[in-house]
Formats: sequence, structure tokens, C-alpha cells
Amino acid sequence: NASVINMIAGLLRIPFRPYLLATILGTLPITIIYALWGKTASQPSRSHVIMSIVLLLFLTLVAGFVPRLRGFHRAPE
Repeated sequence: NASVINMIAGLLRIPFRPYLLATILGTLPITIIYALWGKTASQPSRSHVIMSIVLLLFLTLVAGFVPRLRGFHRAPE
């Protein structure tokens, strides 16, 4: 929930510029996907479906690799 994130960011005193950049980078991809889906719902388009699937796959890969690059590894079981 965006409201909870906003409150936690305020409590942690995260500086405005990094918060703004992270918010833009975090919300822009899903906003584009929602726009593509909305356009496809009103005017079906194969290219919009393909673009949204590619963007979702890219986001999934980024979400999987960024924590590893930042040093967050799961403990072996």
C-alpha cells in the first residue's frame, strides 16, 4: 500500500530526492503495463499484449537479480 510506504519513509527520514527517484522508478513500469492493458481492453492489439508481457518478464527478472547484486542472499537450506 502506497500510504504505508509513505508513512514508513517519513518515519525513517528518507531524504526527498532518493524517495522521489525510487517512487518514480518503482511505479512507472506498472503504470505503463496498466496503460497497455487498458488500451488493449478497448482496442485489442497483439503488440500491446506482447509489450506488457515483455515488461512483466523484465520486472520479474530485475526483482530477482537486484537483491542478489545488493548482497541479499537466501541462506542455504
